[in-house]
Amino acid sequence: MSGSAYKLNIGIHGGKNAKALHHGTILLDVDMTKMQRYLNPNKLKLISKGVDSVRSRVMNLKELNNDLTHTDIFNSIEKEFLDFYGKNQEYERKELEDENEVTNDIIKNYYKETNSWDWKYGLSPEFTNSIDWKFDWGLVDLSVSVEQGNL
Repeated sequence: MSGSAYKLNIGIHGGKNAKALHHGTILLDVDMTKMQRYLNPNKLKLISKGVDSVRSRVMNLKELNNDLTHTDIFNSIEKEFLDFYGKNQEYERKELEDENEVTNDIIKNYYKETNSWDWKYGLSPEFTNSIDWKFDWGLVDLSVSVEQGNL
């Protein structure tokens, strides 16, 4: 429901293999009851070789400011980014709909890489999950094993 992760090899920079890394979560107006249900699986049913998330209290930003919108958050992040990197002058913002609008070859390659199946799913950690549910007519147990993004 919430969160992001990002890793991109950006080549050699200053004699080192440079990477771009990002991770973050912003909750604006999420149904917390559903989020708790989805993010707290029974530990006996979930075995993962990935890194477990650390549980901590989360809240919707709407709890602090009910008038806050997605656009407000985006504009604030954009402003802080530009201020941090000293890019306060005017610039042209362009939102790209698809890769054919990208003219810079380096950005086009990043776009293609980050939209590939391998980048999105192929590097996922191996995991298994088992879900069981009792119906009036019987018990159903569904087990899933994922390796390199494949069932």
